[in-house]
Amino acid sequence: MKLIRLSSVVNHQFLLIFMLASQLATYNSLHGQDLNRAKRIVETLASPAFHGRGYVNGGDSLAAEYLATQFNTIGLKKFNEKYFQCFKMSVNTFPGKMKVKLNGKRLVPGRDFVVQPGSRSFKGKLQLEKVDSASFRYKTTKRNRIALKDASNRPVKILNKLTFSVANSTHFPEFNFLKSSIASEPKNLTINIENKFIPSHQGRNVVGYLEGTSQKDSLLVISAHYDHLGKMGKDTYFPGANDNASGVAMLLELARFYAQPENRLPYTIVFIAFAAEEAGLVGSKYFTENPLFPLSKIRFMLNLDLMGSGKEGIAVVNGSVFVKEFSALDSLNKTNNFFPFIKPRGKAANSDHYHFSEKGVPAFFIYTMGEITAYHDVYDKPEVVTFSKFKETFALITAYLKKF
Repeated sequence: MKLIRLSSVVNHQFLLIFMLASQLATYNSLHGQDLNRAKRIVETLASPAFHGRGYVNGGDSLAAEYLATQFNTIGLKKFNEKYFQCFKMSVNTFPGKMKVKLNGKRLVPGRDFVVQPGSRSFKGKLQLEKVDSASFRYKTTKRNRIALKDASNRPVKILNKLTFSVANSTHFPEFNFLKSSIASEPKNLTINIENKFIPSHQGRNVVGYLEGTSQKDSLLVISAHYDHLGKMGKDTYFPGANDNASGVAMLLELARFYAQPENRLPYTIVFIAFAAEEAGLVGSKYFTENPLFPLSKIRFMLNLDLMGSGKEGIAVVNGSVFVKEFSALDSLNKTNNFFPFIKPRGKAANSDHYHFSEKGVPAFFIYTMGEITAYHDVYDKPEVVTFSKFKETFALITAYLKKF
């Protein structure tokens, strides 16, 4: 009898666990809070296969195609034949050699040094002279005067942290070196780097929407940029896990949530994955100048970036501009205790919300704070993304949009 009772208890417990797991799976499906799926999205976009989602080996195009497939799977509608809004842009890239020696020591791209994004190709040896404790300049000779004719006084800088970026034009070769990688004062520099300037690269915003249940002509916009910094030479790439594969993961999870009939809002929701944010907000600027719908129809815009943390709260750019809207967001947070703190910020041209708010669209740019120090470097990998407040961020956003 004891064995029978024990078996009965075990079966009962198993049934309870199974029911709870099923309920949780159903909840996650309806509420779009599948953290494992979000992690897989970040791992995919930040993998070497996407080449840093930049302009070497078609990394940005691969990411755009991936997102279009995701949009289609979720069931988002298109504004035109495809999910893409195409535009042209100029960009400087480094697909080839990236060899640098300082005082005879070979340095590792991305870890010991970064080339400035507007640098041109150069091969040769240069002598350095000190400007101050953290900067040096080239000694020009008859041989290198043409290549360095527009060089500034400080083409070599010694820094405590290295960051990379994207440039739309070119100039003399310029470098930043990591202080901890420099054993002695820089004097001799041997360079063999190759750039490729692309005057007309095709960028692609990825755009889809879910129709509202009643007020279809009023729009809510959720955006996140999918591009990153690409590669610096053949072997070094910048993964961009937190910046901004994490924001793309949040956008896709929100799209899945609102694609469920029971979660639809009265208003149409537009999802935009912007290209070329890192190149100077190029994709969002193009969109506001060539909108797929009247910008006047947008009730509100939420732009998402750096969604990988939140342990120290979130920041809201334009929070002190749109005071009423921020007050409602802050009130929701305090009621539900999602975050210890929400920091309101003023106007800033630091992400894709900017060109929209400049044209009169009420918009917030939200990013999470805490834990992650990797930024615009080779260390922004999936393993640094903690997702410590991903579900809370999702819950706050969905609760907020429900108020409109």
